[in-house]
Amino acid sequence: QNIKEELLLNQLKLSRFEGISGLVSFNENGDRLAAYELLNYQPAGWNVIGTFSAVTGQLNFDMEPYWQFGVSSSMPPSEKTSCASGYYKEVESHQCLPCPRGFY
Repeated sequence: QNIKEELLLNQLKLSRFEGISGLVSFNENGDRLAAYELLNYQPAGWNVIGTFSAVTGQLNFDMEPYWQFGVSSSMPPSEKTSCASGYYKEVESHQCLPCPRGFY
């Protein structure tokens, strides 16, 4: 029997099943919606520090990552990040916030 490519692709996009790597499902573009483990190199070696689910868009950390030079914290060292033009780094949270009107 001749199977049409477009029909096969459309049916594949609608499928959901449990595979050996977890739930298998696809978005409207045919991309797999997977769960990912976040690996981080720490003093004891490689560790899984969190997960990301493409299905829910949720990012979860189970432990703080180690950044360059052995710094461990939930946020990257402030001296290693910068803000785009029109934004400034807030001192307490280290978040990039829009500059007040008239200041850049």
